[in-house]
Amino acid sequence: MMKNVFFLLLSLLIVNTGCDSTNTASTIGDSRPTAASGGVDLRPPATGAPGEMFFIIDPDQWNGPLGKEIRKTFAIKMPGLPQPEPMFTLRNIDPKDMSKVFRGMKNLIYVATLDNKSRAGKRLRRNFTESSIAEINSDPTKFHFIKTDEFAIGQKVMHLFGRNEEELVNNIVEHREWLRKFFTKVENDRLGKTLFRVKENGLMERIEREHRFTISIPRGYELAYNQPQFVWLRRRDQGLDVDRGVFIYSEPYTDDKVFTPEGMQALRDRITKKYVRDPQKESIVMERQLENFEHAEMNYHGQYAVEVRGLWRLSDISLGGPYIAYALVDEERNRLIYFEGYVAAPGTEKRPYMMEMEVILDTFRVVKDITGT
Repeated sequence: MMKNVFFLLLSLLIVNTGCDSTNTASTIGDSRPTAASGGVDLRPPATGAPGEMFFIIDPDQWNGPLGKEIRKTFAIKMPGLPQPEPMFTLRNIDPKDMSKVFRGMKNLIYVATLDNKSRAGKRLRRNFTESSIAEINSDPTKFHFIKTDEFAIGQKVMHLFGRNEEELVNNIVEHREWLRKFFTKVENDRLGKTLFRVKENGLMERIEREHRFTISIPRGYELAYNQPQFVWLRRRDQGLDVDRGVFIYSEPYTDDKVFTPEGMQALRDRITKKYVRDPQKESIVMERQLENFEHAEMNYHGQYAVEVRGLWRLSDISLGGPYIAYALVDEERNRLIYFEGYVAAPGTEKRPYMMEMEVILDTFRVVKDITGT
């Protein structure tokens, strides 16, 4: 009952947040021409590294309170990693240095305040029509609008604006979580298109048939272990010292205490000690580390779930890395399902691989049997 109440409240919160973002992402127009509709699209593919964001902003504002709030919003540490890595990589560009090369980047964010009389501020003001400026002046709650594929295919362009710097700072602080989630989804959607261009369809069909759940498996993942209650998918790239995998475990659901932080940690310990072992050395198992553990209740595609992040290592301390996992209940079959993505990438950034884990795990779905079988 408590879980149902939590889910209802969370759903209402998401609906309200969505309405707020829709109202805020206004009908304000942009004076720059967009690509012509119909005919041949001459726009190039967007470029830039995953998670890279380009801010076109007055250098004085970037180095002041406005830039500070932007960095607090997007350059925070990605949760659950062994070493600090930012969620996004931020680049700032003086408006006078804006070029065709920068215009083709995947994530462009123009930042302007109407009270800025500097040369850079005047350049940025040219992006707005007089009617747009009048609308901004009449409604201080409007602080952004978004365009898709404006200069390049696969691009997001966001304008952040305000009547003055204080108002824009306040709006960024108030909507910080929404801004972060917006670009996280943009990045994950892009990654998903690349990851799932080619899938392991035969393996996906086998898992659905034998386990009654589905998950999208990119090309290159292999079935490492398969038991009635446990599936382990693994990918090891030739020439790269990177090992990443996904495992899914199920058991009869008996007690909602499993969703507590302590319950989730105990569940993971049971799974890894029984199933996740070095095939060459059975005595070596995957253990969790106590530090960097994070736990959160969430709405997983309309269903109550728990997300956990943390660090793991082998029992001989020869290898370790981050993991992300979810747990939910398959109510039709009264089974608890735990699914995890982990990464081992010694000596290199973990963020790109953990983004891959998030995107893969987000495709997990329980199969609904209409006949009840």
